[in-house]
Amino acid sequence: MSEKKKITYVSLTRDENIHEEYELALTKIESELGQHHAMFIGKQNVFSTNEFMVQSPIDRDIVIGFFQKANEAHARLAVNEAKKSFYDWSQTNWKDRTRIIQMTAGVLDQEKFPLSALITFEAGKNRFEALAEVEESIALIRYYCDIYQQNNGYITSMAGDSLNEQNISIMKPQGV
Repeated sequence: MSEKKKITYVSLTRDENIHEEYELALTKIESELGQHHAMFIGKQNVFSTNEFMVQSPIDRDIVIGFFQKANEAHARLAVNEAKKSFYDWSQTNWKDRTRIIQMTAGVLDQEKFPLSALITFEAGKNRFEALAEVEESIALIRYYCDIYQQNNGYITSMAGDSLNEQNISIMKPQGV
């Protein structure tokens, strides 16, 4: 599989192909605007008795969508779900955690044009700023995964006080 070309502020002005993909994404996202969205807590869609509306700064008549307004019970539920999931995540080998996070970056990369279009509607950024914002986010995720791999998951041998002593520093996830 060939490596996709990275989009940067510099390459945006040279690659005419991005405009067609971006325009198609704008049309796709525009058709999805105005929907009601659940909160995701654990593996559940959760609805509240209160919602708030988000309008586009481009045109206040464009409704991005309706989103749930969480209350204290929702916050407690989210923290409890995170605590339940934390144990499994913290017991997952660092190489597997890194692979999962890299896969997430791959999904974001595949969806960069719809995400950029959504940023345009939601934040009012132009196509260049929106595409660069998504690309920068993907690059940061990949950078931190690379750093984690370069440092062997932060499992580091350390000098001991004697020949018979072996010390290892292991950085592990510590909590929600």
